[in-house]
Amino acid sequence: MHFKSHLKKDKFCQKQTNPEDYDDIFELQNSQACEQTFRWFGAFGSIIRVMGMQRAFFFMRLMAREHNKRITADYIQHLEPKGAALERLRVAYRVSKEVGESVDDVKKRLIDVLLAGKTPYDTAAVRAFDEDASKKVAADAEMAEANVEVATAAAAGATAGVKRREMSS
Repeated sequence: MHFKSHLKKDKFCQKQTNPEDYDDIFELQNSQACEQTFRWFGAFGSIIRVMGMQRAFFFMRLMAREHNKRITADYIQHLEPKGAALERLRVAYRVSKEVGESVDDVKKRLIDVLLAGKTPYDTAAVRAFDEDASKKVAADAEMAEANVEVATAAAAGATAGVKRREMSS
């Protein structure tokens, strides 16, 4: 972690930024992603050193927005075409799938909606989607169990038929 490279003589830095003092916070964070983002931001250090504070702040906000766009687009592009994660995002941001529309087109529209930032995440729609998915999984499990029972009964019937033929011969 970058904390190890902080100055040992900087008392504030050592006291306030030690990650070991904040275990409860770090359980909820992806620290590897944070470190990668921190390193990415560090590449702009020489540029912002010569800017005033307001310009530097504006520039870094702009760069953060562009970085988030790139990360979001990469994430969506790599989702499985028929996977639950893509469907959940589609439902959450109310992006409909048109008849005959390709998965890539749906992904592009979803990326546009997310990056525009104007459509809120619909938790009620996601909750309903998750409940429907749970019901489908339960129904699929029941169907599989019924198929096993039918197959077992059919095998038992076939075995009984063979035994009857053997006895009558």
